[in-house]
Amino acid sequence: MVCFVSISISRPGPESDLLGAFAAKLCKRVSSGFELETSKMMHMTFYWGRQVTVLFDGWKTQSWLGYSLTLVAVFLFSVFHEYIVNLRSRFKGVSSGKAASGLTAPLIGRNPRALGFRVMESAVFGLNAGLGYLLMLAAMSFNGGVFIAVILGFVVGYFFFRSHGVVEEENTESPCGCS
Repeated sequence: MVCFVSISISRPGPESDLLGAFAAKLCKRVSSGFELETSKMMHMTFYWGRQVTVLFDGWKTQSWLGYSLTLVAVFLFSVFHEYIVNLRSRFKGVSSGKAASGLTAPLIGRNPRALGFRVMESAVFGLNAGLGYLLMLAAMSFNGGVFIAVILGFVVGYFFFRSHGVVEEENTESPCGCS
């Protein structure tokens, strides 16, 4: 690591010695900080193993038990995401008046165009988008087990919540995690 510090002093004296020492310490701190940061590089290819950091530094696994619980949590988040997508399609069906027979939308009043309905529909959309992006970031940990847990959660969630033969007129069938 090379550190360039430019100090311009009009006359030599004790101030120049102090500034020179300060510049040397600054270069030392910058170079040691750079070395610390490069040792924390994330994986850029798929890898297999129990040591993974998911979403933030506080969610690290070191043991097989922690790794297994992480995979179960990611799987359940993916299933819940599909439930939220199903809930959004119910909201859209109720608001457009094209809801299938027997299809109910919980927590909705009688007037689907009311402000409360639109606020709730927007909140569900925000939850859907936020959870979808978090799952995308979890998959970007590049750990093979986490990636498979996300995909299997989507598959199981789709099977239980969205594959009942209800035809959706609007495009909510996007494979994007934030659909």
